[in-house]
Amino acid sequence: MSDDSTHSDLPDLQLDPEVAQWLGKLSLLYGVPLEYLVPDSRMLPPESIRFFYLDKNWTDRLLDGALSVGVLSTKEQIFNKTFFNKIYQATDLAQQNTRALIRNKIPEVPTHIGGTITGLLIRSRVVSDYPGLEIKGTTNSGENELKILRMDRLSDTLIICLFDGKPDKVEFIQPSEGLHFGIPQFFINEPNRNAILLRGLGFNGISGGDQITTNDGKDNVSVHVPLTETAKGVLDITQLVENITDKFKSLPKNPMGDLSELGAGGFAIQMVVTQQIQEYMLKTSEGETPDDCN
Repeated sequence: MSDDSTHSDLPDLQLDPEVAQWLGKLSLLYGVPLEYLVPDSRMLPPESIRFFYLDKNWTDRLLDGALSVGVLSTKEQIFNKTFFNKIYQATDLAQQNTRALIRNKIPEVPTHIGGTITGLLIRSRVVSDYPGLEIKGTTNSGENELKILRMDRLSDTLIICLFDGKPDKVEFIQPSEGLHFGIPQFFINEPNRNAILLRGLGFNGISGGDQITTNDGKDNVSVHVPLTETAKGVLDITQLVENITDKFKSLPKNPMGDLSELGAGGFAIQMVVTQQIQEYMLKTSEGETPDDCN
């Protein structure tokens, strides 16, 4: 193909918006059979993740193949050879808008087009157990969040996600609506000790929900979570309430204020567990990006 940049007198090419959007989706692998992406199931076994780059040479050839369907004569062939760069540029622009349009949102004005695209495939029960699983890719130690160009469930246990750029950290986050009561596991003094970190109730200068610390904010205040002796894994709620109350009253500033009892609301604040985050750092000690991650 010849470079259309040498034809300065050529008119601007305006692709039909629907055609540009279709090509944009194709370049993000919509409609591409899974066996083209993972030719052997052993490359993506159960409970695994694979990180990858999207080869622009490969996707451009994919576009060439799609456009060849309309080549019925030398005229169309010459047109494609003349305007191929402009077609690729229009496709790159459509890539940036694809996810927003699919989600019925107004697309943002892209700051750049045609950059590096990376992605991941995750095959795990996590996909089916958490339908609202969130994925976030960042650079510069989490300071800059990369735009997600595509994120789709390909099956009950398989997700594909494409980023506009190369992340150095990827986070898998439980659904935001997954707020619930629970006991996180901490290693305090001894392994596998059940404990909760105490939070303020809005008294004595401690905002409601803020974690309580000692030693000028260096250490979190924790309370042991007792279990019943009659049933394995069952919390002793009465004893836990007493433990929390005693700990509060032992602090220099009682987070309960003048209240003599913790109360249902105060107890609920202590037991709330936010969604959990699993991080993957995509740089080795030598600064290289690993090919895959199990």
